[in-house]
Amino acid sequence: MKYKYFFVTSGKGLSITSPLNAFDNALVDAGIGQCNLVKVSSILPEGAKEITPYEISPGEITHCVLAMKKGKEGEVLSAGIGWAFGIDSKNHKHYGVVAEKGESLPPQQLEKRLLIKLEEMGRVRGMKLGKPKIRIASIPEVPPKHYGCVIVALIYSSTKHV
Repeated sequence: MKYKYFFVTSGKGLSITSPLNAFDNALVDAGIGQCNLVKVSSILPEGAKEITPYEISPGEITHCVLAMKKGKEGEVLSAGIGWAFGIDSKNHKHYGVVAEKGESLPPQQLEKRLLIKLEEMGRVRGMKLGKPKIRIASIPEVPPKHYGCVIVALIYSSTKHV
């Protein structure tokens, strides 16, 4: 299946029950809790267009690049995705690269790491990248007696939903 579109969403979740419940709550917060996510590697197809997030049908198999960070009380949680389109100097194809990361870092530090990752991804492919975009979700401190999770997902779509 060729994906012509994508959107980026993010969510935060807390739970007193378990880290997995915090993850599920973050998925629900991001609007993708009803999907069956399939993680893929980090390339945006040639000509892909960013669209506004839309509601995905329950149970739908959904391909995505997923950044996630789970943690427990007192921890800083940040997850982020950066993406940029560029032109491959070897075969002159125009496509994009996506970098994902989850860490116990403040958002500003995570953003710097994502930019470094994108730069290297472009360099090893011989690409001249355009201006990158970054999306970060964070919890400054997981509350006492809670588990936390933050996610950012780049969702691939074969159709443009209106």
